Amino acid sequence: EVLTLMNRAVTTTARAYGSVTPNVPLTLTITVDVAGRQRMLTQKAVKEACLMRVSDTPEVFAEALKGTVGMFDLSLTALRFGMQDVGVMSAPTGAVADKLAEVQELWAPVKSLLDQAATGDALTESEIRQLAQMSEPLLKTMNQAVGLYESAGS
Repeated sequence: EVLTLMNRAVTTTARAYGSVTPNVPLTLTITVDVAGRQRMLTQKAVKEACLMRVSDTPEVFAEALKGTVGMFDLSLTALRFGMQDVGVMSAPTGAVADKLAEVQELWAPVKSLLDQAATGDALTESEIRQLAQMSEPLLKTMNQAVGLYESAGS
């Protein structure tokens, strides 16, 4: 519930600032918001996979994980190639495009483990450690991509 409310607040803020800063296009504001959300989604997905191991109802977290992984995939595709109908621009510079390609490469093995968990199979302790190790570089690289977007808007 908090994430839903926070997402609404960020979207409202992005639209408000987009209309008062004519030198920053609204599409860039929305795109930076989507890129920033990607960082949170990586952590949310790992949390959901971990909670499956300790929950009495792991299927609830498996279902949530499917949605989180789907949102990350859809958003990453939108960031790389654009999705004009929702206001997301394609990568505005070669540096951003390269960084998003790096994110895609780091995401693939993380997604593989998350997809396994999303089928309802709780990950082993070893797989959880592996997931934690792989998700850290993913988070850092996505954070670098967000910084590149912010620089593109200056």
